[in-house]
Amino acid sequence: MNPQALRLKEEGNALFAKRNYAGAESCYSQALVIDPAMTSLYTNRAMCRFNMKEYNGVIADCDVCLSLDGENIKANYFKSKALAELGDTETANTHAQRAYDICRKTDDRKSLDMTHTWVLNCRSEWWRVRERRRKREAQDLEREILELLAKDRDETLGSVPEDDELERKAIWEESEKKALQLRSIFERARKDDDREREVPPWLVDDISFNVMVDPVITSSGRSYDRAAIQAAIHANAVDPVTREPLTKEELRPNIVLRQACDWFLENNGWAYDW
Repeated sequence: MNPQALRLKEEGNALFAKRNYAGAESCYSQALVIDPAMTSLYTNRAMCRFNMKEYNGVIADCDVCLSLDGENIKANYFKSKALAELGDTETANTHAQRAYDICRKTDDRKSLDMTHTWVLNCRSEWWRVRERRRKREAQDLEREILELLAKDRDETLGSVPEDDELERKAIWEESEKKALQLRSIFERARKDDDREREVPPWLVDDISFNVMVDPVITSSGRSYDRAAIQAAIHANAVDPVTREPLTKEELRPNIVLRQACDWFLENNGWAYDW
């Protein structure tokens, strides 16, 4: 590690602590000229740029960092944050999940809760974006079908003599009946969207009372969300519900419950906000 680059990094850290993000960014940039392989300089500069709302710059720094170290938690995390600000919720969700998975793999307890919370946030927003798109597409489809019905009615009426009032009335009434049925179908679908929603108890973590994203099972057979139970073990080394001694090594992924949670949340994204 180059001493001059390290000194500039420390100066940047001091300026960052004082919220002088432009000054800190300048220090990190100078340090990178000297030592372009120091990954922490890219993530530190990305943090400055994020606070200055320079989101494309954040992504650029994170991409360089990830090209040097694909397992960098901060780079995945801040790339996700910047992508979310730019409206790319799907890719933001991908990098949020990647940051969380790396925390689990490396046992980075300090970042686990932060990345877990951000995964929930990203999944929730991604679901909302997809729901808005789905509803908009449903409205467009309803309008298009009604327009086609009206066009078909008008074309049929055009082939019927003006003085054939009974036939013209029958065509009109049949068209109105079909349009009413169609509106009724779409209205029922909208009411289903607005129905009262309940989160099944098996989806809720007994410690944080949030929905589970990464369920694990203890030797006693109880399941918790990984971030919540690891924090509890770190604090007291016991199962917070049964009060039995518990270590991190005793936790095992609950794959079946994980699949059930993924399925439920994929189809009921509102539960993220529960």
